[in-house]
Amino acid sequence: MGNNSFNIKVKNEKNKISEITIKEKNKIEILIDKISSIDGRINRNYILLYKGDQLLDENKRVSSYNITPSDILTYKSSREGEFSVFFTKNNLQIEKLVTAQDKIDDILSSIRYYFATNNTSRYYYLRLIYDNIELDRIKTLGDYNITENARIIVEDGFLQG
Repeated sequence: MGNNSFNIKVKNEKNKISEITIKEKNKIEILIDKISSIDGRINRNYILLYKGDQLLDENKRVSSYNITPSDILTYKSSREGEFSVFFTKNNLQIEKLVTAQDKIDDILSSIRYYFATNNTSRYYYLRLIYDNIELDRIKTLGDYNITENARIIVEDGFLQG
């Protein structure tokens, strides 16, 4: 089993094609992680197809499926009811695919990288504002009736110390 890296193409359900670098020795779970990082979904629940067959075992290695650089893998979400939401802080906006069942805390974890700050204070945190209401970390998007194409503001917050 080689340690060779190569690029493969992955195509989503909207026929958008991206290129990912993988190694022959990588497990399929690494491939799914890479797809998740480019895809923008909150959770990494995917159906991954190669030559019409579903890759069910995330612990198998890429080499065991004979995936080559010329191949295109197809993926789609296995989550029902996904929709797009836009998160904005200052002049930066990102789009994420979410479901009504996604917890605010999970969403904050997934967007933190995009809205990184140099503030290292233990009192600092990000907060989400929708319809002039700060979203509670333990609730879900559905608790706030957030739907397709909603615009959520990301703000810096500071705990009282």
